[in-house]
Amino acid sequence: MKQLLLASIHSLVVMVIGISCVPLDQNSITNFIPKKITYSNKEYNQSVGAVLLYNQNPLDPPVADLRSNEQLTLEFDLFEDNSDYINLRLIHCDANWNKSKIPELQYLEEFNQFLVTDYQFSENTAINYVHYKMVIPKPKISGNYIIAAHSGNNKEDLLFTRRFLITERLVSIESSVQMPRQVQQRNTAQELVL
Repeated sequence: MKQLLLASIHSLVVMVIGISCVPLDQNSITNFIPKKITYSNKEYNQSVGAVLLYNQNPLDPPVADLRSNEQLTLEFDLFEDNSDYINLRLIHCDANWNKSKIPELQYLEEFNQFLVTDYQFSENTAINYVHYKMVIPKPKISGNYIIAAHSGNNKEDLLFTRRFLITERLVSIESSVQMPRQVQQRNTAQELVL
C-alpha cells in the first residue's frame, strides 16, 4: 500500500513537472537586447515609421523659445497592430550633443517620464500602424535636448531619439543699415550701425 501511494505521488509529480515544462514556440519569445543611446536623430526599432518633431508647422525645425508660448509637438508611427505604453524622456545635452551633468530636476518641472496618451489606429491601410502624438513639456532652462522614446517603463528598450533646441534671448542687439559716410561708396556699399 505504501509503495502504491509513493508510486501515485511520483506519477503526480512527474505529470505536474511535465505540464509546467512545456517548451515555448521560438517565435513567441522576444529577444530583448538593451540599446545604447546615441545622442542623435536615430531609430532603434524597425517598427518605427515616420517621426516628426516640430514647432507649429511640420516643416518647422524643432526649435522653441524658452520665454514664449511656443510648444514642440512630437508625432510618430509604430507599425504594430496594438498600441503600447510609450514613454518619453528629455535629456539635456552640452554644446557637442553629449549628455550634460545637469540633474534632471534642474531642467524639468516634473518627473522625467512622460506617457504618450494620444494615439490613433490606422484604418483601411495595407499595413497596420498606430499614430502617436504629444506636445513636449517645456524645460526650465535653454539648451540642446534629446527626446528619447522607449517602450513601457524600460529605458533601455529605445524606439527612437530626436534632437531639439530651446533658445533663450539673453541679449538684444539693435542695428540699422545706412548709406556709407564716404561719398565714393554711396552707390556700391552700405553701412551697418550697431
